[in-house]
Amino acid sequence: MTDLGEYERRIAAALQRIGAGLSQRGAGPGDAMLAQALEDERTANAQLQERLRQLRDRGDARVAAALAERDAARVEVAAMDATLQSLRASQSDLSETVAALRAALAEGVAEPDLVNRAMQAEIDGLRALRAADAAEVDQVLNELRPLVAEGP
Repeated sequence: MTDLGEYERRIAAALQRIGAGLSQRGAGPGDAMLAQALEDERTANAQLQERLRQLRDRGDARVAAALAERDAARVEVAAMDATLQSLRASQSDLSETVAALRAALAEGVAEPDLVNRAMQAEIDGLRALRAADAAEVDQVLNELRPLVAEGP
């Protein structure tokens, strides 16, 4: 892009020098041809400037799309991380409850409260696992949607 800008600057400067030279020189037989050449160069310069603007706009659009995709991916990763943290917490609670239940059973004491806590921890773990699976399926679907939209 910087090379195009440099070329554009140099062409504009050359066109100005040509224009200044023509205005100082006066009318002559080759002036019509020079004026036409100058006009052709100005047209070419304008076309190059328009093309450069289009390239910049297209690049800006691509950058914006990439940033939007990055932000969406960050949201998905954050959601999956929260789900995994919940799953880890449920697993930890289940492990502690099972350990307490084993200790109570080893002493020959039946603790209905520990059994209830263990069941609740297992249910919470299953819910967290289901949420993690759902988040993973959502992520896969989000990746597939653009491919399906493109069609064959």
